[in-house]
Amino acid sequence: MSEVVATKQSVSFILDGKEVTGYRGETIIQVADREGVYIPRFCYHERLSVAANCRMCLVQVNDGKKTLPACHAQISQDMVVNTQSSTTRQSQQSVMEFLLINHPLDCPICDQGGQCDLQDLAMGFGKGVSRYEDTKRVVKDEDLGPLVSADMTRCIHCTRCVRFGTEISGIPDLGALGRGEDMRILSYLKTGLNSEVSGNVIDLCPVGALTSKPHRYRGRSWSFTNHAYYSAHDCLQSHVYVHTYKNGIDGQDAVMRVVPRQCDSINQIWLSDRDRFSYLGLQHRDRLTHPMIRDGKSWRVVDWETALTLVSEKIQSVIKDHGPEQIGALISPSTSLEEGFIGQKLLHTLGCRNMDYRLHQRDTDYMDSAVHTLPQEFLSFEQLDNSQCVVLVGSYIRHEQPIAGLRLRAASLKGTRVLSINPIAHAWNFHCEEEVVVAGQDFVQFLGACVVSLANFGAIELSDRWRERLIHIDSSTQSDRFAKYLMQSDGYLLLGQYAQSHPHASAIYKLCSLISSVTQMRLVMMTPGTNSTGLHAIGYGPCHRVDSVNMSTGESSYQMIDRPKQLYLLQQVEPEIDHYDPALARAALTRAQTVVAITSFTSPEMLEYADILLPAAAWTEFSGSWVNITGEINTFQAIKPLHGQSKSAWKIYRVLANLLKCEGFTYHDISELRADIPLLSSGCLDESIDGEVDLSPPLPRQLADQVVGSELTRIGELGHYQMDTLVRRCDPLQRPADKVIAKIHPDTVRRLGFDDPGNDVVVSLKQGQNVISCPLLTDKTIAKGAVYCPVICHGDSQLSGRNDAIEILFSEDDQ
Repeated sequence: MSEVVATKQSVSFILDGKEVTGYRGETIIQVADREGVYIPRFCYHERLSVAANCRMCLVQVNDGKKTLPACHAQISQDMVVNTQSSTTRQSQQSVMEFLLINHPLDCPICDQGGQCDLQDLAMGFGKGVSRYEDTKRVVKDEDLGPLVSADMTRCIHCTRCVRFGTEISGIPDLGALGRGEDMRILSYLKTGLNSEVSGNVIDLCPVGALTSKPHRYRGRSWSFTNHAYYSAHDCLQSHVYVHTYKNGIDGQDAVMRVVPRQCDSINQIWLSDRDRFSYLGLQHRDRLTHPMIRDGKSWRVVDWETALTLVSEKIQSVIKDHGPEQIGALISPSTSLEEGFIGQKLLHTLGCRNMDYRLHQRDTDYMDSAVHTLPQEFLSFEQLDNSQCVVLVGSYIRHEQPIAGLRLRAASLKGTRVLSINPIAHAWNFHCEEEVVVAGQDFVQFLGACVVSLANFGAIELSDRWRERLIHIDSSTQSDRFAKYLMQSDGYLLLGQYAQSHPHASAIYKLCSLISSVTQMRLVMMTPGTNSTGLHAIGYGPCHRVDSVNMSTGESSYQMIDRPKQLYLLQQVEPEIDHYDPALARAALTRAQTVVAITSFTSPEMLEYADILLPAAAWTEFSGSWVNITGEINTFQAIKPLHGQSKSAWKIYRVLANLLKCEGFTYHDISELRADIPLLSSGCLDESIDGEVDLSPPLPRQLADQVVGSELTRIGELGHYQMDTLVRRCDPLQRPADKVIAKIHPDTVRRLGFDDPGNDVVVSLKQGQNVISCPLLTDKTIAKGAVYCPVICHGDSQLSGRNDAIEILFSEDDQ
């Protein structure tokens, strides 16, 4: 990067007749930008390396006749730089004339019009009439996929897109072939763009060569209204600008596009494709526009009063006949603080304690019994950038939190060691120093082996209870190497979705907590959804707060499904996809007396098990607050009108509480509700809550080697474009809905007593009573003793627990 070469040794020189000061190693353009002196540029970008191939930034130095590229020329003592001289102007005008020789004159239809650097600089530095009369070159456009549109005749070969792939994303999808006029920017293997952050090339392209394909010919930038907002698909909450158009598509106010908003502490200037394009789901055909109630096997549209009155009657009936413990609430981890607070308050008033947002987890004991209301550590990207070591524990950070993956890659390039403990040897976009591929009980056992290695090296004195629990676990060569890294480094232990959704997540958390307590490795849970940290901070869940003490009196999301309830209240979730055990969840919802769904979208499955549908405001349509993984409280306002008859979820809870004659719900607006939430009224997270870290050992059953015989464990991954109800409805992000493909290590097949089935065999996968048929491929990146079978997001067939035991049923011909 161009900004890392500078030192702190001061250098004084003359810039346009004014003495300025820079630092040795800085370039002319860096100092000029800091001093407010504009130098035109195309290829230069402050976040990328210096290419100096567009030559638009040529400036006169020391009155020389030969101008120098300001992006590459470093400052020196007493040098004289003139950015306004006739020599400088002539050089820049000549470069502009050459760039325009082959550029098409299609500005009226170009999506970059109005925000095009070439347009702007042609006005400032170009000539009014072209001297070029020959035929312009034409470049065939390549299909780069559903997100980025290529008009490569407009390309000026700045190579920003190429450098982004090689330097920032680590996925070199694009490259340059040929020289001079024959040079082409293209994907070498004709596979398009496969990076999860590929949309950033749209922002980097200074002309209209790379534009947004979903936004193509949809509107002009000067017609849009700009809104500062936050993304809603992971715990980072990237800062974005949302552009809306009044009376836009189909005569409605619409979100036209989403672009990054600079925030150096979070996403810098980058944005993941999930955050950039998910807005397209707001107009999806599944969008719920009116309240609906089930009428036999059909659905009937009703008004809000009828729907909410029916909901209140159903709740009162269940409480009267079965008690409040027969009500269960499952909400999205992206629920705002305001919605979570008033929903929790209503349920507590009714005497119900069964509420949870952690649908992806089976084992939540370590959270429900914790003394702290907050995670032990927040993530600081400044500290991450300077960490000596980062350990990814059950985390595919590249897909789960793509922007965090970019920040980790940048740290890795600066020298941070990255270690991985995962069930799959993932395709990382950075160098992984050590990688252990284990799944199921072996995953827990390896963490236990790391603790034993630390004890053997004298880094920790284990208590008698810990020694008793770890007595059957031996250290290994790999665990010894990990232990040495952990002892000698400061950094982070990042727990990802596999670690959190593991059947023995409590054991994993306690082992990592012990490691963190005896090393300088800070433990951070990279939670799914937008606001898991905030919901945990206000005590939403079966574990509620009484006089600063957590009281576990309710049931977790898994327990609510394992012990079916009479009434379920769902908010912005699809349990048939989101829940740890989709098949069990669907069965419980089908058997329930009443299922009320507060949702922005319907699905064929939801229309089967739900009884009352209440349309809720989606992203950009409601006001609220979230807490991100760095501890920041982000408050935002609605920026577009509600869709159809949708309502903000907190207002639905308020009216429902009044119909149920609950006291304390007379909120006239959201500011009154926020005044009742201590976290928001104080304006900061309460980090003064003291309490020792729970370093008690896991239960014996959580550490025992339970895998016997030929039992396999499933790796049930939820795709990064299936994380929530909105992104699932973004069609350009969805891949073709082909049949599910299972993968297994070839050694595991042989251990089961079968020959390598090759890549064309179809098997049956069985979990409990649930069986699906799918192709089985052998893949050496999968942990031994495990079967990779992702969560199925379409169709009627579902397996059970994401990471539970699984069987493979081969046909006799394959044995």
